[in-house]
Amino acid sequence: MVPIDRWALAELNLVIQEVRAAYDRYEFHVVYQRLIHFCTTTLSSKYFDIIKDRLYTFAPDNSSRRSAQTALYIIVESLARMVAPILVFSADEIWENLPANSEHPRLASVHLAELPNVSNTDNADILVAWA
Repeated sequence: MVPIDRWALAELNLVIQEVRAAYDRYEFHVVYQRLIHFCTTTLSSKYFDIIKDRLYTFAPDNSSRRSAQTALYIIVESLARMVAPILVFSADEIWENLPANSEHPRLASVHLAELPNVSNTDNADILVAWA
């Protein structure tokens, strides 16, 4: 994957860790605040601005474009799982519109899926490099 896409997934991993801990403590306001911050600051203000040209102008089979698409798929699937307990209908709509195929089978409902797991990958170097 392209380094910026690995950075976005490393940031997502931090969010997953914090959201899972907040759910364990029944601190739903923390879940909401962390997800809003991730979506508005990390994704919208930074990541999307950087990758948009790659998505719009590169050939469909370009490896850099596919890297961004893969990262976006992982991000949206994880976000759908994390918001499902607090934004029930919105999470359902997201889940219904996610692409699925034989490589990526999906459960019938997001409410049958578990919260995403924290990756064991050591992301410290990528987080520091892109700070």
